[in-house]
Formats: sequence, structure tokens, C-alpha cells
Amino acid sequence: MATYNYTPADFKSDQEVKWCPGCGDHAVLNAVQRAMPEIADALDTPHNRFVFISGIGCSSRFIYYMKTFGFHTIHGRANAVATGVKVANPDLSVWVCTGDGDSLAIGGNHFIHAIRRNVDLNCILFNNEIYGLTKGQYSPTTKLGKVPRPRPTARSKSRSIPANWPSAPRRPSSPARWTPTSS
Repeated sequence: MATYNYTPADFKSDQEVKWCPGCGDHAVLNAVQRAMPEIADALDTPHNRFVFISGIGCSSRFIYYMKTFGFHTIHGRANAVATGVKVANPDLSVWVCTGDGDSLAIGGNHFIHAIRRNVDLNCILFNNEIYGLTKGQYSPTTKLGKVPRPRPTARSKSRSIPANWPSAPRRPSSPARWTPTSS
């Protein structure tokens, strides 16, 4: 087993996690907190040089559960604020925690421009294919034909998948996808 300068506990805040039981956001948080000691060593970045930035939505509570610097911005602006933080202080390791609604709907243009500018940001995009915070509105990634519980009709318009954007001026350097499960 590898030895690191930090432990996952060094990245866990004392805040009570307020996501719904069974939500996949728990698994993402646990995975990031477990990975941060290795990331800090690999980047040779001290704990106090990490910043997590979020917008609005369930995923955006992420910053409260990390024992790092954090900035809770307004809806759709997390990527824009993160770009400003990184440009103002390039020595920081800047992470964006955002949802499919926050970065692909109201913040879609900021997400595309963050990719286009190729600023050294790390983006964790929580794609649950629905607006969870408002309990069931369609998001840009809701599957066609899906009928959310409080809605009387299925989604009938096209969906937006960032990895499939043919007009994106630049692709992210290492996009990844996984399905979280609670742990």
C-alpha cells in the first residue's frame, strides 16, 4: 500500500452530508476524498492549494464536504469563476463540482469556453439526467421518452451530451465517465 503525505480524512470536512439517502453524489464524494491524497502527491501540491468551486444544485453542496478552500457561486457560473481563480493564481489546483443543469443548461456557454480556453481546471460533472434539487424537471441530458415522476409527459426534444458536441472547439484533455453507487 502506498504512503502519501495526506489521508482521506485530511480532505473530509466536519459538515453533515445533506444529500438524499441512496443518491450517487455520496459515491462521488467518497471517491474524490479517497483519491485526493494520491492526487496531492502526484501534483506535488500541498493541501492548502486545492480549491473546489460549485454553482447551484445538489452537486454543488460538494464543496461543503471537502476540507479545502471552496467557493459556492451562482447558477451556471462555476466554470467562469473557476477560470478567474486559476488565471489569478495559477499555482492553485482548481476543481469545479457541477451538475448537468448547472454546466450544460444555464452554464453551457461557460463550460464550452472553459474547454476552449484550455485553462487547467478539473471538472467533476454530476450527470443524473434530471434536476434533482427541484425534484424532477428535465435536464439537458434527460433521455428521450423519460417521464419524470411529477411530469405528465415524456421528454420529446433532443438531449445534450457534451462528449458528442461536434461543434466544440476543443475536446477536454481526459474526459471520463462512471456510474456512481452509494457507499
